[in-house]
Amino acid sequence: AAPSEPVAIYNESRRFQLDFALIDCICSVIFCLLVARRCSTLSCESWVAWLPFRSSMYFGAFALFSDYFVYYLLQGSRTVDYPNDDIPMTSVETFFFFFWFDWINGAVIVLWALLVCEDLLVDHVSQPKDKSPPILMLIAVPMWFWATPWLSRGIDWDNRMLLVNRPSEKKKYWILMALFLSIMVVYFRMKISDVLRVFISGVGCGLIHHAPLFASGMRGYSSPISLIVTLLTEWPSIMCGLFVLTRFLASQKSKWVGRSLMVVLVATILAGNDQSASGKPRFSVRQAYYEIMPMVNADTLQTLGTAYVSSTSCWLPRFSTPVSCFEEDQMEPFWVVVAGAKGGAVVTAQMTYDIAYTCGRCIGAAVNRTITPWPGFESLPSYDSDVLLAIANMTSWKTYVEQQLSRTKYKGTKPLCIVITRDPFERLRSLYFYTREGRERLFRIIGLDKKLKEIHQHDSLQASVKYFVDYYQHFITTGHQYLRSAIQFGCHQIKFEDLVSNFNKTLLEWFDAWNIKNISSVRQKLLAVLAHHNPAVNMLPSSGNHHATGHLYSPKMRSDVLHTLASNASLKDTLKSHQRELNYPEFDAN
Repeated sequence: AAPSEPVAIYNESRRFQLDFALIDCICSVIFCLLVARRCSTLSCESWVAWLPFRSSMYFGAFALFSDYFVYYLLQGSRTVDYPNDDIPMTSVETFFFFFWFDWINGAVIVLWALLVCEDLLVDHVSQPKDKSPPILMLIAVPMWFWATPWLSRGIDWDNRMLLVNRPSEKKKYWILMALFLSIMVVYFRMKISDVLRVFISGVGCGLIHHAPLFASGMRGYSSPISLIVTLLTEWPSIMCGLFVLTRFLASQKSKWVGRSLMVVLVATILAGNDQSASGKPRFSVRQAYYEIMPMVNADTLQTLGTAYVSSTSCWLPRFSTPVSCFEEDQMEPFWVVVAGAKGGAVVTAQMTYDIAYTCGRCIGAAVNRTITPWPGFESLPSYDSDVLLAIANMTSWKTYVEQQLSRTKYKGTKPLCIVITRDPFERLRSLYFYTREGRERLFRIIGLDKKLKEIHQHDSLQASVKYFVDYYQHFITTGHQYLRSAIQFGCHQIKFEDLVSNFNKTLLEWFDAWNIKNISSVRQKLLAVLAHHNPAVNMLPSSGNHHATGHLYSPKMRSDVLHTLASNASLKDTLKSHQRELNYPEFDAN
């Protein structure tokens, strides 16, 4: 074998397009439904009839938990790469990919093997004549597993290429398999022929799962020896272990721990670390919330977001010790951050959360939000806090600040406020593309996204931009007044453009404005926590950031929209006035 081949024995890799996953997922779901229908019609006790099905589903849940949450998110030993430089999956897409890869796909493979050994799972229970699975059902699984690599080449649903890697320690598989086989013989007193059937069913799993991929060149090795070692270790070990566990629980007539297992999985998602071993966030409740933003009404989204922010930063127990962000002899200040829609509001909220949570501070956010006229108006928080998140037109935020300063904790202190601003022309251009792409549900409900595209297609870009400007007259006025009011209040201005051009330097300016102690260990910790929010990276096409829509259009299109906005004399005068009041240089058409 080539020098690189032995590595394949200890590392499993799999290269395939997402089309492959979609075909297999459809077939797997159909198979599970057919098996479930069979279970419901068997003339035996319900727990016996459903035993293989339930066991396979619990195995799938366990596989998802260990592979996705432990190996992929926490340890980083499971990796997903894109060898063709395709656009990476979003975190939600990645989760559902693993849901298929581990739960659905894994459950179907072991369900097939458990059906082969179904009569061995329950001892001293009479088996009904109709309990043997139909031969066609047993043939169907290997048929579609072998056909899927070929079928996936003939469709074009999603041709992104993935390279999935994980460690595969074959020596441990041998040890575990020997242990489980011994339990079958010594503890269960099974016949050698029955033990052999369990082992062969595990080999069959490998022939269903590994062999088709190997034959189609989708494995990371080409040595037949590597394939044989894999076939005789991995799935036989898994199948023997699952068989022993299933038979033991069946012998105890266990009520199963399915509900408890689901509680553990949910608790892990909620309380677990949302960073991988490399420190790069991959999946968390926050990330899932971010991904559903375009799909949910703004008022519903506000309720969900505030529930998460308030519970995690104010009430739920922490799983890490907060950083001491203030000097010992310093009274803790009340923090305020103000930002406007399409002016860095989302990333501002995310960074504020991370700063406040790292420092152990409670965040106050709006209880609800109106949705029209866009972006609506936010109400005040209904609870006390240490940090006010005044995003998207919380017009009476100063009233809430006065209420908090009357508390004993903050009496005699001044609020430390920052306001995030963006060049008015850039902000309006960004909103045009954001609206045109329908990145909020409201835009799609009223058809504003389609309207802008249709006017451009059938008339001109100028007409499309004019329609856009007329629709957003209220936003142009109130959005600017909101930011200007914060500057007049005394909030320290931080320009979104500075976060893009020099992220760390601008964050240090933010820390200074909030009187975070100037100690290297504290500030370096905060910089590390905030690193993944860098807008210079998150605005790239490969970032999957659905708030950044400008990259979807050519440089010429972006330039044309900007100059079209400036060609409206009245609008240009208004925006230039806004630039002066927000300390920006006036627009230069050249």
